Amino acid sequence: MCFNTVAILFLAEVDNIIFQVALPEEVRARVEEAGRVVLGDADQLALARTKPVHIALIMAAVLGGVALGAEGIAFPLLVFWCGRMFQSCDTRGGPLVRGTPGCDVCVRLGKTTGACCCGLCGVGIFALFAHMA
Repeated sequence: MCFNTVAILFLAEVDNIIFQVALPEEVRARVEEAGRVVLGDADQLALARTKPVHIALIMAAVLGGVALGAEGIAFPLLVFWCGRMFQSCDTRGGPLVRGTPGCDVCVRLGKTTGACCCGLCGVGIFALFAHMA
């Protein structure tokens, strides 16, 4: 795990160096200006409400994926699907709830489930090719 962390930090540093050296000054200035996301009060509140759930689910995804090994290749995807389902059901306001709350929740749950199914199909295809090789 330590070597993986060092590898990720190395890649992040290489990315920063390439950003500083390879991009022209006007492109860097544009990215730094337009690349920021400004969150409104409702967005910050929604983020604060869902953050503890996502942190717990990330821990569950990592630990469960490691514990299950190759058999649990889809486990992290399912855990993150649970997090998005929680986020979709949040009807206390904010950017996730616009229009009719009941209808919006159903649409968001359907989109989340469809995206998860697409991800599971991708994992299944990857596992099939990995098994054939």
